[in-house]
Parts: sequence; structure tokens; C-alpha cells
Amino acid sequence: VYFHLSLIECFAGQFWQGDLYPRWCMQANGGLGVPAFLFYFPLPYYVTALLWPLTHLGASTLDIYHASLFAATVLTCITCQRWLSQVTTPARALLVSVLVLFLPYRMEAMLFRAGYAEIWGMALLPLFFLSLHNLVAFKPGSRAACAGATGLLLLTHVPLAIVAGLFAAVYIWVVARGKRL
Repeated sequence: VYFHLSLIECFAGQFWQGDLYPRWCMQANGGLGVPAFLFYFPLPYYVTALLWPLTHLGASTLDIYHASLFAATVLTCITCQRWLSQVTTPARALLVSVLVLFLPYRMEAMLFRAGYAEIWGMALLPLFFLSLHNLVAFKPGSRAACAGATGLLLLTHVPLAIVAGLFAAVYIWVVARGKRL
């Protein structure tokens, strides 16, 4: 968590000073700077950068981190409900989307490892599968939506995007087979 807090501070501070893709933390080492070894892509840090002006109202960096995690949780529920409403009733989709919030992998990533990028990747994962579902159904704009969802997932957490890509073929096969039945 402390690692993410220092990166949020550096990233947001430099973002609002005009550096659109900060990678060198200028505040560290007494102003001499240090490279920020962030191996995940920066989409979650852009979210916190957009929330950073709340620090002028008294919010701390930890508050910004918590607000970002809350936003990821809400987004997880919304995207999961949108995806599952394509395959089941709206009430079941809502129930399962709330239950997804308590899955062991998500809880472990959020509460024990502080997998900040993974939490945001899990929020966008249902959007990826929704776009695949629409692609199989030949809905207009589904190719662009699939490309956009894949891009967002890659900008958030690459290992999760790779695993989702592996399961994409299986998901497409199952959905296409279900349409024929």
C-alpha cells in the first residue's frame, strides 16, 4: 500500500504539472528524483490523478486510494451486471455481480496483496466479456467495443489481459454454440 501511495502522489503531482505520462518521481531523494519502477500500465494511476484535486479540500493520499478502490468496486458491479444481463435475468445478474465482489481472488488482491492494478483489471474484465458476447451476436459496433475493452484491459493489468485472452476463445465458442442451440 505504501508503494502505491508514493506512486499516486508522484504520478498525480506531476500529471497536474503537465507531465502526461510521469515515470520519474521528481519529489524523491530530496528533489533529485528516482525512477518509478511501475511494471503495470498506468490507467489506475490516471484515475487517482483525476481524484487528486480532492487533496486541496483536505483529503489525504490514502483517502484518494480508498476512493479509487471504491470506484473500482462500483465499476466492477456495474460492468458485471451489464455483461450478465445478456445471458440471464436482470435480478440474477445483479445478485451475481454483487457476489463477484466477494470472490476469494478479488478479496485477496484487495485486502492482502493490495493489487491495485488487478482490482481495476477485474473491474474492466466483464466489459471485455460483454464485448465478446456482442461480437458473437454480430451487434453493430461490437468490433470497436471489443478493441476498446481489450485496450483498457491492457492499459490496466497485462497479466490479467493475457489470461482473459486465453479464455476468450473458449467463451466465444461456448456463446456461439449456445446461439445455435
